[in-house]
Amino acid sequence: VPAPGTYIVTEQVQSGWMLTTPNPQTVTVLPGQQVNLSFGNKQKDKGEARICVTKFNDLNGNGKQDPGELGLPNWIFTVQPGNLTGITNPKGEICFTVPAPGTYIVTEQVQSGWMLTTPNPQTVTVLPGQTVNLSFGNRQIGK
Repeated sequence: VPAPGTYIVTEQVQSGWMLTTPNPQTVTVLPGQQVNLSFGNKQKDKGEARICVTKFNDLNGNGKQDPGELGLPNWIFTVQPGNLTGITNPKGEICFTVPAPGTYIVTEQVQSGWMLTTPNPQTVTVLPGQTVNLSFGNRQIGK
């Protein structure tokens, strides 16, 4: 510093980081003295959310899962960005954990002999701690 005296030192915190020590800090500097200050930081938790998919056999083709329309196992879904891939369980369900907040595109890999009854892909925006449920319906061709 140019001269002895009392100074207020402030850290400009970068995006994605948070302080773990007081900010600003006040320091008094005497002639010929060297003073060190420490500012602690840690990365903010990015947060997570879940995108859960239900894959169902849309028997009547109305785009909604009605009573008696069961889940379809072994269907492949991808989530972008992140290049996440998964396969539905015996109930036709799968969940993906994603960084949040964020906007994601969920895409079903359509199987031969089936046609879509709901939009594909579907875009969803998630917030930290949120679970968003999506439904994907398909109907067998010729049934």
